[in-house]
Amino acid sequence: SGVPQDKAKQVPIIPTGYHKHTRLMPKPRELYDRPDWFNPFWQSCINHTEESARTPLLASQKHCAKSKTISKQEKELANKQQELEKREKELEEQLRQLEIEKELSQKEQELEKREKDLETQLGELEIETKLRCFEKTIT
Repeated sequence: SGVPQDKAKQVPIIPTGYHKHTRLMPKPRELYDRPDWFNPFWQSCINHTEESARTPLLASQKHCAKSKTISKQEKELANKQQELEKREKELEEQLRQLEIEKELSQKEQELEKREKDLETQLGELEIETKLRCFEKTIT
């Protein structure tokens, strides 16, 4: 109803069965062409997902797929995720340091401007004082 028929025909169909043992399905993972469809199916799913989605996918299906390849990938992805989180913290710290340095630089610029303004005012006062002294000596 929601997908056009020509597009629906392009979707590959993978024959699978149940992955849990039941009274009606004593060997649920066996198909006519392979003894275990479940692990290869999950391996295929994992191989076709983006890296950012693999860790949550693996975590959500830990109890179902028990393959050495998946476990190895799971470990690699967990290590990558830890490295990324560590790098993210490092970058956040660098950003914080840069923000502090920027703030200090702005304050230094403000202080320099104030100092110049005060020097200008002091110079003007000195000139005024000299003029008054000069006026007093003339009169």
